[in-house]
Parts: sequence; C-alpha cells; structure tokens
Amino acid sequence: MVDLSRLEVNPNVVFREDFDDINVLFNPETGKSYSLNRVGIVIWKALQNKHSKDDILAEIDSRCKNVPDDIEDHLNEFVAALLENGLVGYVV
Repeated sequence: MVDLSRLEVNPNVVFREDFDDINVLFNPETGKSYSLNRVGIVIWKALQNKHSKDDILAEIDSRCKNVPDDIEDHLNEFVAALLENGLVGYVV
C-alpha cells in the first residue's frame, strides 16, 4: 500500500494534456516520457493538488465510467510506478 500523505509530485516533471490526443508526463531528469489514459490524468492532477487517497478514489469514481471494484489496487500500482520512475517522491 502506498502512503499518499507524504507524496509530492516531482516539480521538474512536465505534464502535457491533449497534445494530439496524447497526454504525456515528461521527466527531463531521465529524458523519458509516459503516456496517460483518462484515469491516469485524474490521478496525476489529484496528486498535484495533494489530495488524499479517499479523495482521489472519489474523483475517479465521479469522472470515469465502469470503475472496477479493485480500483484502489490499481491506484496503488500506478503510484508505485510513478515512484519507481521518479515522477513523484516522498517529502522528507
């Protein structure tokens, strides 16, 4: 389980939404880009605004269709991938 309470978006990461229908996170520190789907965009924006896990789950539920019952597991996996790729980190 990922602790979102101390999570912070890497301020160097660039987010571009709807660039030729592609939503991208770019990490200039690594030179890598990551595409986001609709749910990923909702999560990223919520993390930028330091929302709680419950707030993020509610936001996903209100903005997305056919949300699976195990959405919290998906959220944890997505945030773990963001951490692994240096797109977010923990405040020390």
